[in-house]
Amino acid sequence: MIRHLFTIIWNGRKANVWILLEYTLVFCVLWFCIDYLVFIVKSSLEPAGFDIEHVYRLETGARNVAKDEINNRDHLADMLLFQDRVLRYPGVTSICMGIHAFPYTGSASWMNYTILPDSLNEQVRVRRVTSGFFDVFKIAIKSGRVFRWEDEAEADKTVIGPDRYNRFGKYPGATLDISQVGGILSKTKEYSITGTAGKVKEAFFDPYVSCLYVPLRGDESLRWKQIAIRVAPEADRDFAKRFMKEMKSRLETGPYYLSAVTSFRDIKAAYMEERGISDRLNSIYAIITFLVINIFLGIVGTFRYRTQARRSEIGLRIAMGATRRDVRRMMFLETLFLLFIASIIAVSICINIGLSEVSGAFDVPVGDRAVTGSGVEQDFLNYLLAFLFSGAVSLLAVWYPTYQASIIPPAAALHEE
Repeated sequence: MIRHLFTIIWNGRKANVWILLEYTLVFCVLWFCIDYLVFIVKSSLEPAGFDIEHVYRLETGARNVAKDEINNRDHLADMLLFQDRVLRYPGVTSICMGIHAFPYTGSASWMNYTILPDSLNEQVRVRRVTSGFFDVFKIAIKSGRVFRWEDEAEADKTVIGPDRYNRFGKYPGATLDISQVGGILSKTKEYSITGTAGKVKEAFFDPYVSCLYVPLRGDESLRWKQIAIRVAPEADRDFAKRFMKEMKSRLETGPYYLSAVTSFRDIKAAYMEERGISDRLNSIYAIITFLVINIFLGIVGTFRYRTQARRSEIGLRIAMGATRRDVRRMMFLETLFLLFIASIIAVSICINIGLSEVSGAFDVPVGDRAVTGSGVEQDFLNYLLAFLFSGAVSLLAVWYPTYQASIIPPAAALHEE
């Protein structure tokens, strides 16, 4: 059967070469669309390590006062008073403050560390936070405990979190020697680990990153702190408006005042818009829709013409004993065989484009496989989905012209010839 299909395709090679070119082009575009969609789906399904549902960000402003008045304030007392007043509001379950700490804000602090004995240089995300950070964003503590940030005796404590491959934060109860770490923290200071947190991403489409959670210092102005609160689900309806209206005056602390309340759902949406994720998804959907229409119309037109040109062949086959089902099966197999040949050509093109990173030069959306931990199996998945998709559309497109040709009486088809 395979040899017979080869013979049929070879005899019609002048017409089939255009079908192969069309299939190859369509398969390549479909490959990259599927690769990016799979990346988005896998990233969305994989736990981000934090939860922003019913979480709001509070922003503070500061009135114009003398610089000495700001410098001479008891900043720790301001922070504790602010926290206490917020926690008294009905529906607020927890509050946290931080610097370069919150997801989807674009504010981040990084430093390098060395993995021994391999001497690999890696990066760790530094989050200066209060103890409530883990409750507000529901970051799991896998072992140990959270530091007491307001206790000066706990100033050298830390909670650590691993990346995808556990290259950092896998030694609970030990001492984290960061003497080789420069930049943000002291080169000579050792931090005692109180606990190990779960894996956390920056955003759902980013990789898991190593994290170092350090107690927030209390000697800095409240004005520059990031503040977030978690609200009970039953109290979340119109929470931002109610809280701003009722608490704006009550949260005035010295020169500081409440300036805005924003849901993290809105912050996430703005972050995705800024990163271009929404535009890329819309582009992918548009391309796939175009491909479906293109494949269907192109294959229908091509195979309708080819089928009309082969009416005498079909009539002869039926006259020699082939059933209409046999004819349709032969046409279906021929279509799939052409698709298979084109897919092999397309796969080699797509893999080489991916390895050479040419797609980046043309701004083609490509998923970062390091984010999802994907390897060669992603290529097999891309191939399978692209082949099944284009095969299903092609068979649907071929069915009608093949059906029309197969119901023509053999005598009429032979007479035309």
